[in-house]
Amino acid sequence: MLVALWWRARTLGGLGSIHKDILEKKGHTMTTNQVLVIVGLAIVAVLLVVLLVTVRRRKARAFAALTPQERELTYARSDYTKRVSELKDELKATEKESRKRTKRAEDKLNEATKIGSDKIASLKGKEGTVMLTALVLTTPSSTHNITPQTTASVAATGSAPASDGESDTRRAVLSIQGDGINEAVTFAIDEEADARGLAAKISSAAAHVGVLNSQRDDAIEAAEAEVAEANANATIEANNAQARYDAAEKESMATVRAAEDAVRSRGINPK
Repeated sequence: MLVALWWRARTLGGLGSIHKDILEKKGHTMTTNQVLVIVGLAIVAVLLVVLLVTVRRRKARAFAALTPQERELTYARSDYTKRVSELKDELKATEKESRKRTKRAEDKLNEATKIGSDKIASLKGKEGTVMLTALVLTTPSSTHNITPQTTASVAATGSAPASDGESDTRRAVLSIQGDGINEAVTFAIDEEADARGLAAKISSAAAHVGVLNSQRDDAIEAAEAEVAEANANATIEANNAQARYDAAEKESMATVRAAEDAVRSRGINPK
């Protein structure tokens, strides 16, 4: 049939007309090979449309030839496939939403544990660096938790050179005391102001550490409770979604099985 249509188009001059239209359209010049390629693509497109229509007609004729019971079976199987797909989407959506809530709760817990961990100040000297957060003091020799008993002060020691050639022995000494802390860190004399500023910040942190620790503990406790609740809800929601899936899938499959039995009752083997 397709060959006949092609021959008819040639005998009617259709191809020649197409060739001429393409060559003359908008004043563009095209080679014969280019025209043949375009015409060939058009023919392929027509063939694909004819093939699609043919397949659809065959399916329609095949469906029309089915018994009412076979048609019901076809509908039942189609509904089953659609329903299972919907149920799977519901399971994925439930799991995704649960993960989001759990992630938000875990982020809150992570933020709560970071309370007081931001650096407040630091000062580097020849012996190393002293760094302070609201909860922790790090010295060149150790790391200490800030407590209300932590204190810090600075004293200038040594003397300036009395004459040329004498050494300058002046130093700024940062003294830190408290629970388990008894350290002295030496800085250059020109860092005395910075050392005193650091000492003041250490004393301020010690004065507020009790309140901050209480706030941090409360935030962590609340966040941990939220994480536990999110995890528990995620489990419940997943179980409920799975139960809905199992029940609906079973119901849909029962409809398919009943339709198959109806086909068999007509002496036909379900396909």
